[in-house]
Order: sequence, then structure tokens, then C-alpha cells
Amino acid sequence: MSMREGVTVAGHRLTGRTRPSEVGTWADAVSPDGRPSGVLRFDPRAVATAEARERLVAAVGADVRLQGGGPIGLLPVIDLVAARDEVWLITARATPAVADLMAAGRLDPGGAATVLLETAQTLLAVHSAGSAHGALHAGTVVIGEDGSVLLAERGLLRALRGEHASAEQDVAAWVALAGALAANCGQGHAAAALRRADAPRPMGWPPRETPCSPSATRSPAWAGNGWPRRHTASPRPRPPSSPPARRPALPAERR
Repeated sequence: MSMREGVTVAGHRLTGRTRPSEVGTWADAVSPDGRPSGVLRFDPRAVATAEARERLVAAVGADVRLQGGGPIGLLPVIDLVAARDEVWLITARATPAVADLMAAGRLDPGGAATVLLETAQTLLAVHSAGSAHGALHAGTVVIGEDGSVLLAERGLLRALRGEHASAEQDVAAWVALAGALAANCGQGHAAAALRRADAPRPMGWPPRETPCSPSATRSPAWAGNGWPRRHTASPRPRPPSSPPARRPALPAERR
């Protein structure tokens, strides 16, 4: 099935806007009730066997159960559908990805620190539930409609490969994400804080300090273009012992 504009998948109409994924191709869509949604078409080679499809169904089912008690920072899953040789995952809107914002120069150090903090909180919640993400990087971190930071594709890559996702892998991936964000931010106090988060930790997880100023997370000051203003230096809080209630972190992309 084509991913061109106007094609429908389980009632979700594709807009023609796509982006690549390790497991297939994401497309922006519009749900039957007019809400923005996301559709991930899996690479046919990745879902060619019955075993791979069974593992995929199990991973998506685990995702749904993780979110059964309320939002924990994962991209909401709507449905998993198959049509002939193709398999599609339907979710809430999965754009923009943090990787896209970084490439476009639209993520400043304050926003990057917010992304890192919210990602850490979500991973803590997922790990405390006995699960893991397995493919964390800037391409699987997206900004929700309300500006919240959401993790997409949890467990999918590992399931398709028949591999186990572990918390230790997630910790290493989070540290790598901190390094990528620091490199993207360039110089300055906030970028230096991100680089400190990238430094090796004897205990691994959670980080002793999270490089995010209170002003960047509690009382965000948005710039005129809809993204966080650059923040001045301030003490960095330690992460909470348990995942806090979710809160908007970044403004959703404006059209």
C-alpha cells in the first residue's frame, strides 16, 4: 500500500508527510474524528515471519498495558492492523521527533535539558514496571500535541529482531542521548550541564543530577516562535525517587 496523501489505514487518512524509522516508515495522519495521528508501516522484511509478527503483537500489547494506569510518557498506541503483507501501528501523532528539531536547529539548551529530564522520568517509570525501551535515541523521542516529551517505538525493534530489551541498554542510550544533545547545543552553561550528564556514572542509573534548571521545567518561558527561551544558570535539582506526574515540557510544533 502506498503512503501517499489521501490513502487511509483503518480509517486514518495519511497526509503525505513521512519520516524514516529503524523499523519502517512513520506517516502523519488524521483520525476518523479529525484528530492528528501517526501511522507506522513496518518494513515488510521485518514482519515477514509468523514468529516476528507474534513478538510484535506481544510488544504492542505490553505497551498498552503499561499505559493502562494512565499516561507515563510513552506515545499512546491506538491499534495494530495488518493488510495482506503489511503491518501498521496506529498511534497519537508521532511528529516532530527530537532528531528533526535538532537537525533544524530548533532545540536550544533549555529545551534539550527538558527533553533529557522527561526522558529519564519515563524510563524510570517503564523500568519500575519491569520493562524497557530497547531503542532509545533522538529519533524515538517525539513531542506530543500538548508539548509533552513522549517515547515512541518502545520494544518494537528488539521484538522484531527476537532480542531482549534491558534497562542497562536504556541507561547507555540515555547517556548517548545526553551527549548528542550537548553536541547539538554547542557552548554555554546548559550545554556544559548536558555534557556532565554524558559523563560515566559508577552506579549507572538514575543520574545523580539531572541537567535541567527549575525555570526550564516548572515555569517555562516560551519564545515567540513557540520554543523555550534560553535560560540562565540556576541550581539543578536531583531527580525524584519516583516518577512524578506528567507535565507539558515543550510546545507542540506549530503549523
